[in-house]
Order: sequence, then C-alpha cells, then structure tokens
Amino acid sequence: MQVRVNAEGPEGDSLGKRLVTSDGGRTWKEVDTTLSSQTFGPPLATTYRYDRGTDLQRSRDGGKHWERPVMNINGMSGKRFSEMAGGSSETPMIRIGAMHPRNPDTVYGCILVTASTAPGTAVPKEVPGLFVSLDAGDNWKVFSLELRGFEPEGYCTLGISPENPAVMIGHGQSGVVVSGDGGKSWRPVNNQRELEKPAPLSGYSEARQALEKKGGRPIREWPFEWTYLTVIQYEFQPGRSDVIYMVTNKGLFKSGDGGLNWCLLETGPKRLFSLGKVHIDQENPRRLFLGTDTKILVSDDAGCHFRVFFDSELHTLAR
Repeated sequence: MQVRVNAEGPEGDSLGKRLVTSDGGRTWKEVDTTLSSQTFGPPLATTYRYDRGTDLQRSRDGGKHWERPVMNINGMSGKRFSEMAGGSSETPMIRIGAMHPRNPDTVYGCILVTASTAPGTAVPKEVPGLFVSLDAGDNWKVFSLELRGFEPEGYCTLGISPENPAVMIGHGQSGVVVSGDGGKSWRPVNNQRELEKPAPLSGYSEARQALEKKGGRPIREWPFEWTYLTVIQYEFQPGRSDVIYMVTNKGLFKSGDGGLNWCLLETGPKRLFSLGKVHIDQENPRRLFLGTDTKILVSDDAGCHFRVFFDSELHTLAR
C-alpha cells in the first residue's frame, strides 16, 4: 500500500511538500506537487480550496479551473451582510467545515467578517452559528444557531456520517451535540462535563506560587480560553454511523455509540494542540493514521495502540 502525506508548517500552512512511502513507512521520498492550499472533495466532482489561505474557490472539473463563488449570505450580498454583521465593507471569509458526503454542492461553513475598531485598524469578528450552501458556495443561509461557528485557533468543524448523512455531530454553544435528523434537532452527549472542562497545565501551580512569593501576580488566571475543549476534526469509521473519532486540543477521543459517550485514546504525552488530523484506511477501517506536530502515528487496532509511522525529526528524505 502506498501512503502519501502533505507537509505543513507550525501554523498549518502548506510547505509545498508531498512525501510518499511504499514500504510501510521505512523509507520516504519527496514527490512533486502543485497543491498550494487545502482541497476538499473527490476528484472530478465539485472541489474547494482556499487561495492565499483565505479566499474560498471552487472547481467543477477536478481542479483544472478555479473560480470564486458569488457568496451571497442570508439573501444579501457578502458586502451587505458584512456591514449588517458589524464588519467593514469587505467580503466575509467563509471556512468550510464539512461537505455533504453524497452531494458535493452542499457545504457547511463558518463566517468571519472584518471589523474596524479605529481608523486604520481591522480585527476579525466571528459570526455565530454554522451556515450551509446548497449550490457550491454561491448562496449561504443559517444551518444552525445551536452550533458554534469558529472554534478557538480558527477551526470550523462539523461531522456527517457518509453511511447515514442524517447523523451529524457538532460543537454546540454549551458542548458537543449529536443529531439524527440532519441537524433539525440536537442532543448533548452524556459525558459533556468531562469533555468540556479546562485542561490542567503542567507546572502552572508551581509557577504561580513562585511568582506570588516574589510579590507578583499573574496577569490572567487559569483556566484560559485555549484550555477548554476545541474540536479540530470529526471522522466516522467507514461503513459505520456509530463509531466516531474526534480530534481535539486535548487529544483523540473515540465513541462507539453514535457520539453519546466518549473515551480518550492513548496517543503519547499529553500536550495541548499537539495533534493534527486523523485518517482512516478505507480498505481496513481498523487502521488509523494520526498526525502530531512532528510525527505520524499509526494504529492497527482501531486506536487501542499507536506506534510511530513517520518521525520528521529523525527521518532523512530519500530523493
């Protein structure tokens, strides 16, 4: 089996490198690529990417030609919507959170407008809720105000089961929620409090006590915003609507009952925002690949155990 990975920088930006292995990860080599941005969608269907990292573009011919969608929002032009949302006259930024697994023209996304707080200044302003477009990004409307828009660190997430698209999972205003009717109604997961509680910071108490002994006090107190749950990705096991993986700033969680209950998988040292995306082998759903900040981990038993598949700090690329 051949495995390809795309190399990214510390801020998630593409480094323009694609690596390939054909011997189970023992040797790797760099191959040419012209992909300069993240792309959503299968080949020859409607696909999407972000040009220069922010501008949403689409292609209807497998990536040969790209165009910018019209992007009307709630029946208004993007410019007018931005003004109504308290932003400047610039077109809002839309980040795709999910594509319908059976209709690539139906996409779900989060919206960000640019607001001016003073002459010559511009700050991003998140629009509450998740939006949906049924025509490949030309027209957008509110999908659910129960769901959050952008997560901290700029993630936009929604999980849709390819096996049964009526089954969805998202991050609600008060915690993780699931739907069995295509987003018409949402139900909170059972261990929501455990998922949402802020992560403890190693060494924080000791550092705080040392600072107080010197007569100082921290500018801000724990918990910080980024220690609360941030969802990076949802991934359903192929052929199943009840087995779901959830990548978060706290680690990789797994549910075997449609998202109602979750357990944290053992993937190594606990560090916030150390995980990237999880990929499930379509031919062997028990095989998972999980990206970290410097490694790719692999599991052959559906997440019970992980081992290092690729280590960027130790591996020398073969050209």
